[in-house]
Amino acid sequence: MKLILTVVQHQDASGLVQALTDQQFRVTRISSQGGFCARAMPHLC
Repeated sequence: MKLILTVVQHQDASGLVQALTDQQFRVTRISSQGGFCARAMPHLC
């Protein structure tokens, strides 16, 4: 088992989650705000 953590733009997150789940990958979406991005960005892990 491997863990991949990625930060994506908000407008790309839904399509990425759909593509991953279509391929039978499990996805957890965590929204965050601030930090180095200085705006709300979804994190997928």
